[in-house]
Amino acid sequence: MLLAYEDILQLIPHRPPFLFVKSAELIGPREIHGICVWAADNPIFAGHFPQLAIVPGVLLVEAAAQLAGVHIVQAVRSPGRAQVLAKGYEMEDPVGVLTLIRKASIHKPVFPGDEVFYRVSLDAPVGPMINVRCEALDARRQQKVFKCELGVAVAERARLQSTI
Repeated sequence: MLLAYEDILQLIPHRPPFLFVKSAELIGPREIHGICVWAADNPIFAGHFPQLAIVPGVLLVEAAAQLAGVHIVQAVRSPGRAQVLAKGYEMEDPVGVLTLIRKASIHKPVFPGDEVFYRVSLDAPVGPMINVRCEALDARRQQKVFKCELGVAVAERARLQSTI
């Protein structure tokens, strides 16, 4: 199932300039692919290596977490509801929250305007937690730029907002 930018806006709470996922495709019950691009005019580049703008590694991690969130919410909202949430943790309006960066390695720098292709897979949930594995490639050169393992907690959106 292909998801355009407008679909992604309906699934996760992120908004520009902190929404990095431009498009996504649900590949299976536990896998999503996506394209992320950081525009050269993004304010972050004014201070992150201003003479040689490089996408900060934490934003590569954040993009992987955003894709995991897209997959979780889309799966819950889809007919037949793919079992991405653990039994006893089903919810109507979930949101994924990045809670753990287990491993992250940057293999090549990513520059403004580079199109990065993400492969994100979700392990079976344990309670409200889902382990996420990600690999990202420079879409033009087909070279690995980034790899990580994350933990994403799933919470009911309204309940999460009421605790802030």
